[in-house]
Amino acid sequence: MIADARRLLAPRVILGTVSAAFVALGAWWLSCHPPVPAQKPKPEIYLAVHAMPANYRLSKADMKPADQAQKDSTLPQYLGKYLVHDVPADQPVETANLRAKPVLSPSTGKDIFPFSLEGRPDLIETLNTGSKIDLYQNTQAVLKQVPVLAIQCDPPASTSCKVILDVTAEEKNKLSALELARITIFERKP
Repeated sequence: MIADARRLLAPRVILGTVSAAFVALGAWWLSCHPPVPAQKPKPEIYLAVHAMPANYRLSKADMKPADQAQKDSTLPQYLGKYLVHDVPADQPVETANLRAKPVLSPSTGKDIFPFSLEGRPDLIETLNTGSKIDLYQNTQAVLKQVPVLAIQCDPPASTSCKVILDVTAEEKNKLSALELARITIFERKP
């Protein structure tokens, strides 16, 4: 009976000993080779190509990657957004400094005048906050050196945009009386 018990117990003892050896060996291996923590990808940073004032509408041409190896996977979250604060040239454009719509605050004694840029996609990319424009009807100057407060697009990344002008009450009345579809806009270069 004792011999039968030893014969039944021997394989269990051997199996238990081998299992314990594998557990000890695994513990030793893990202590010598700790797992490497996953590294978070570096955030993509974009720098201003030129100085941009608050309310400036961002386009791809306004920013460059801070690191040449960087992919442009987060660039779309910047496009069509507006700056909250000024950004100097070669400084980071931070997502915390972006908003979905411009703030339309006319100068003292002035008012805003929205002017459609429908059918003028070239102006959507060239005009922006801080630009000055001349307005002509045929060959007659209607207004000169009119400040642009913002370019407002709906939705933000679309081409359905308006240039928001900073005008006096007299200039607003003059523009309101005209057929705006016949007005030509020329950007004033500084």
